[in-house]
Amino acid sequence: MLGCARWANATPEDRVIGTVSYYWEHRESLWLEVGIVIYTPSYWNGGYGTEALALWPGVPEYDRMS
Repeated sequence: MLGCARWANATPEDRVIGTVSYYWEHRESLWLEVGIVIYTPSYWNGGYGTEALALWPGVPEYDRMS
């Protein structure tokens, strides 16, 4: 899918536990869908998704559009 990316989220032990991804729902109106998935239930509610989204570099082509 054009404009789609995934970023792995790792624990301090360097284990991948989830991803942050995005896709353009409607590029002309800058409608972007972002999702966070944490695979292992024992990591849910641990702040990993919040941390991953804060570290996420964003959408590369967005800077060229605004």
